[in-house]
Amino acid sequence: MSKEKLLDIQDLRVWFKTYRGYSKVLDGVNFHVNQKEKVGLVGESGCGKTTTMKAALRLLEGTSASIREGSKVQFSGQDVLSMDNDELLDYRRNHVSMISQSPMSALNPVFTIGEQMMDVVKYSDRVKSGNTKEMEEVIVEAVNSVMIPDPARIMKSYPHQLSGGMRQRICIATALVKPCELLIADEPGTALDVTVEAQINDILRKLVDEGDSSLVMITHSLGVVRDLVDKIYVMYAGEIVEIAPTKELFHNPRHPYTEGLLASVPRLTGGGLSAGIYGYVPDYFDPPSGCRFANRCKYCTDDCLKEKPPMVEVSPGHFVTCIRWQ
Repeated sequence: MSKEKLLDIQDLRVWFKTYRGYSKVLDGVNFHVNQKEKVGLVGESGCGKTTTMKAALRLLEGTSASIREGSKVQFSGQDVLSMDNDELLDYRRNHVSMISQSPMSALNPVFTIGEQMMDVVKYSDRVKSGNTKEMEEVIVEAVNSVMIPDPARIMKSYPHQLSGGMRQRICIATALVKPCELLIADEPGTALDVTVEAQINDILRKLVDEGDSSLVMITHSLGVVRDLVDKIYVMYAGEIVEIAPTKELFHNPRHPYTEGLLASVPRLTGGGLSAGIYGYVPDYFDPPSGCRFANRCKYCTDDCLKEKPPMVEVSPGHFVTCIRWQ
């Protein structure tokens, strides 16, 4: 029996207006998350991972970005792009949480940590409005869950008084203080040491396994998602190039970009330096008409340069956009 789709993104196209013209970053992204599913969105920096999720939350409004006609974003069957202000507030407050990869941008420098977290709890459905003691208990519990000692002192501190790792953990705790159906974790391990990062990943895993939440883990590290998510979307230059169950992707990658990412992961067994992937992401102002990875692909032929390759299913649940996947 197939699970019901929670977040469903179809043909998402996002352009950014600059002095050079339009930067065509997202080019027809298709992405969905089922209920109680853990999904990884993987790709190198600048490929459009964060932009995709910000578009799904309508956080790009008021910026130079524009979501192009034909794009669709649905959450539990509701059209997100056509929501009015009240519906959008309810969507963000009670249904979706996002952990930002930039804690200094996510936290307000003129309010204490406690004041900011109190506002999040106050406007969610976690506790009854006005019950300050209960709200404080919820906040302390969330701060303790991310391994921060002395919550009372932290609550009275301002963001600039905390280290980068502390601020990142506060952002994670803030996302956890309110119940939500979908948690979007954008590089949550940024500024964290490896032991704390592993503990945070365990918290995120339990949130999905023991609750009713779904998870989208945005990262450039395949190692982070290997033991955390059920399914992986590989993104390159504003396009989804491969979709597969996690084990299938690691054992049988079908796109040259995925193959290159896996070859770039350092191995404990040694064997010399990883080869990496030669070249750079193409210019979004004038993207190639064919495959966007063609200029870096060792399997490239003239046919790859002519048309954008279609998404094909190479095995059950395993999709790839490459005419030479075989």
